[in-house]
Amino acid sequence: MANRNKTFKIKDVLKLADEAMAEVTADEWKECIKHVIKLEQLFMDKEKLTDDFFEQVAPPFQIVINLNDDSSSSSEDSLSTDEEESLQEQATRLTPAGFPLIDSSSDED
Repeated sequence: MANRNKTFKIKDVLKLADEAMAEVTADEWKECIKHVIKLEQLFMDKEKLTDDFFEQVAPPFQIVINLNDDSSSSSEDSLSTDEEESLQEQATRLTPAGFPLIDSSSDED
């Protein structure tokens, strides 16, 4: 169809599309439908895998900002060494594809 499009006018493109569709046989159309059904199933399977993965993987941590609190920090806010190590371990955990869940390399201390 692209080779036959000489005017680039929508009216002519629609005419060419109608002509091309008229040339499609019933068997070709059945094969297209089978192919689409296979692709839909593939996408549904992938979506289920993705949903299952994110249901199993908890976020590494949450950051909560209390807007009614002052900005000073106290010793009560400090994490223990074990808590810090646990957070660091979670931050460097990889997805099945090998990508980090978060980028811990940009942390500035």
